[in-house]
Amino acid sequence: MSKSKHNGVDPDDMLKDYGIDTTRLLILADVSPTSHRHWTVDKVIAPEVIAPEVIAPEVVVPELIAPEVVM
Repeated sequence: MSKSKHNGVDPDDMLKDYGIDTTRLLILADVSPTSHRHWTVDKVIAPEVIAPEVIAPEVVVPELIAPEVVM
């Protein structure tokens, strides 16, 4: 992928479409530090799929739920 060949993904478009957290996850996920990165929109994964415990920590640690909410 190359900017000069216009076949890359514009990070600004990724930020607008998916937000900073998903873009960061895409950058860091499933790539070793020494490999070449191939940017495609097809690789975008929703954060809740990668780390559901981050999205809903009360599922992993029930003590995080306020006592008045627990039924």
